[in-house]
Amino acid sequence: MKHKFVSAKWIVIVVWATAVLTACTITDNPTPQAPLAEVVTVERPSATATPPPSSTPTTTRSLVETAVATSTPQPTRTPPEPTPTFTPLPGILFPEISSQGQLAFVQNQVLFVETAVGSGTFKEFGNNAGSPLWSPQGDKLIFKTCTLPGQIFCEDPTWMLYELETESLNRLKDIVPNLPSGDIGYPTWMKSGEKLLFRKLFEGDISILDFETSSFSTPIQGSNNLGIWELPNENLLIQDHFGIWANVLQVYDQNGTKIWSFPNLSSVFPEFRSVEGFNADVLGFSEEGQLLIIFEPDKNLDEFAAFYHFDPESFEIEHLFSVQRAPATSLQISPDGQFIALYVPIDQSTFGNKELMLIDNTGFFQGQRPNSIIMDWRPDGGPMVKESVAEGQTQFVYWPLDGAAVQVLVSPTSFVFGEGTWSGDGRFFIYSAVDEAENRSYLYLWHPESDAPTLLHTAGGTDGFRNFAWLPGSTGVYFNLGQTELWKFEVETESLTLIASSEEE
Repeated sequence: MKHKFVSAKWIVIVVWATAVLTACTITDNPTPQAPLAEVVTVERPSATATPPPSSTPTTTRSLVETAVATSTPQPTRTPPEPTPTFTPLPGILFPEISSQGQLAFVQNQVLFVETAVGSGTFKEFGNNAGSPLWSPQGDKLIFKTCTLPGQIFCEDPTWMLYELETESLNRLKDIVPNLPSGDIGYPTWMKSGEKLLFRKLFEGDISILDFETSSFSTPIQGSNNLGIWELPNENLLIQDHFGIWANVLQVYDQNGTKIWSFPNLSSVFPEFRSVEGFNADVLGFSEEGQLLIIFEPDKNLDEFAAFYHFDPESFEIEHLFSVQRAPATSLQISPDGQFIALYVPIDQSTFGNKELMLIDNTGFFQGQRPNSIIMDWRPDGGPMVKESVAEGQTQFVYWPLDGAAVQVLVSPTSFVFGEGTWSGDGRFFIYSAVDEAENRSYLYLWHPESDAPTLLHTAGGTDGFRNFAWLPGSTGVYFNLGQTELWKFEVETESLTLIASSEEE
């Protein structure tokens, strides 16, 4: 069977660079003070005070064998707009939620950490803090400070550790004596919550900080890592850049010992057969689905995505099937690893017009929709799809993938849809829309068992609602309004609370 390959490294690098160049704030004092500070909150009128959007019957477009008439609400444009009565607080950034539901955010180069889940009171870690990152267990929070205020990229950061159980704040340098000075890279928590991986942008070395042994080491040297996935037993699956249209894929243990390499099956480039672990590129990996998707070239360099069953513990690998015409930058795996979305160009001469095609992990065709992109996958369900149906007209479609018919959540409108996110248990979908003609932004909540989305809030301007972060158990969700406000919506009470604002008077 032929295999295919197209390189998309420049896109991977841009995405990686965007993730790393997060706003970091800086201080002349390497150890921030931690006084208690309560962020002002104000409760907006309940969302139930706003009548839900009216609904109009319509019929979904044909999708394989599923097409039904569904209720398609039109956005209501007349809800009252609450006015906050509080003193604005400057400089909000993205809400960071721990696995326990504890909120942290940076505002005006100050880090605020909630004293307890849902308390509404915060500890303040003073000047120039940035890049907060919770441990998987939610018991630790690391962040960094810099030597100069207002830097986009911190050249010489001081990393701090806040431990919630003891409420202690320490420099990583004081915990790990052999921690090097200067930039040690950007951190990622390992699943245990006791180790951090550090790697630098455009560099391949991987360093490990171990809190249990208070040690720092750099056991893995590489050239330019394009992807790292943690496997069972703390092994690391690493995609390392090897050359133009070429990479190596290998597994390392925590000591830097190479314990597996991707089988080199290249038939197009025989000169690479001696390169251990050689492959074109990793399109996707799912530990849950034990699925590894690789770009592989054929004789004509046509595009192929090769699907492998990959056991992340034994490293046994088996080729399952291949799919043609799957651009390297346009493939997504569902969270459970059961379904794969491919964005296939309708016209092979241009990449501007694409179809969304879904297959399962056995290669069985699930269906396709033109001019569509996935907004978010529902946990243990299908994707929420944004579909362009005409010039300037889009609609939201939920695609269950369980044999049930698709549901048109919002019929074609002139609205510009922004972000949308499922709650962790899949009970709710929150999304935003913008009406540029009327210069307004809208926030909606949809329950799949209901007929119509509920309009939660509107606001003037087209900055829109964004950065949705759900609490565990779908009890509430934090979000930003543009770049100036941080809000919380409580599902049970249907109330909106303004956490903080940086809007200038």
